[in-house]
Amino acid sequence: MSYTTEYNEFLGDSEALIVAAEEIFASIYVVNDNKMLQSAESDEEPGGSRHGNVRLLRHYVSVGVVDKPSRRGRISFYRCRQLMQYCVGRCLVLQGFSLRKVADNTTRLTTTGLSEFVSRVREEPMDRMALRVLLDRLTERHANSWSVGGGPSMEYEQGSPARDSAETVQMVRDARMQIENELAALLEDRRYIEELSRMLKEELRDCLRMQEEIRRRQDMMLRDFHESIERHSNIFRVHALEVEEQMRRLESQLAVSLSAKKD
Repeated sequence: MSYTTEYNEFLGDSEALIVAAEEIFASIYVVNDNKMLQSAESDEEPGGSRHGNVRLLRHYVSVGVVDKPSRRGRISFYRCRQLMQYCVGRCLVLQGFSLRKVADNTTRLTTTGLSEFVSRVREEPMDRMALRVLLDRLTERHANSWSVGGGPSMEYEQGSPARDSAETVQMVRDARMQIENELAALLEDRRYIEELSRMLKEELRDCLRMQEEIRRRQDMMLRDFHESIERHSNIFRVHALEVEEQMRRLESQLAVSLSAKKD
């Protein structure tokens, strides 16, 4: 099985990569009942199964085992090379290789070399020593092989001038996607800023309307207050006049009564 051929067009987020890796590990496990993949329970990494999980994938990216994904907005996208790096990394880690050594091999090997590694592991179980030999052979062949006609081989070591056309096309695609992702992120940021600006303007208009409403209500309350004072003042004056009139009447009646007694 050529995993490069089968997964050449792979493009997906972290969860899709884990699902694809699970399919690959399942085929390896079923064909050979590979003992190498049964030691995941003692693996001291984030995760708990032989194919790992999204958390483990992010850990591999952070330590350089897997190349950094391209981004589209807030979503990370992985391709065939990163899928193969992840599978090779899992195989090597489960056999006790250090993450530094694993990262050194997954970054040196081409996508085709990574796929060949996984295919070889599928064909026959290998112990740690056999894996070392396989890695050395793949690295040497990919670094020094040339295709018929004198051109560069389809496999190259990272940093070598020998560039495979398919790998170059893939690199161009990745670069283009990276640019598209950055443009999409800029457009998204621009839309976010425009939306935020629109919301702020609406909030400002609401605040101005609220301020105007508060001022209007204050004026109404002040007017009602003055009207109430004026109304109560008038009532008080009327009562005061009535009391004054009653007092004059009482005084007059008292004077008449006193005069009658004197007579």
